[in-house]
Amino acid sequence: MTGRKVAWIVGFILALSSVTPTASAQESGSWRFDIREEALETHHCKIDYFSHVVERIINGKSVVMAKVHCGDSRAFDAIRNGEDEFFTFTKCRERDERVC
Repeated sequence: MTGRKVAWIVGFILALSSVTPTASAQESGSWRFDIREEALETHHCKIDYFSHVVERIINGKSVVMAKVHCGDSRAFDAIRNGEDEFFTFTKCRERDERVC
């Protein structure tokens, strides 16, 4: 196997692991209902899928961070600092948008 092929396989596996939620995020998916409801209400975003999901306990609070992908191709970074808080959404740049 060439070094280039090995690098591609390793990159592919890393990409899959960054998109697939952790086991704990899958098990405690109650936040998924909240984020879907809040995204629809605040940004008219019907979520197609999640990526880059991170779920941690920080200073005793359940912190959830995720990239949400809407059905109309918009994407938002979402974060919630505690189960009693609302999600904060930050719109991601469009794929075709030029930086400079």
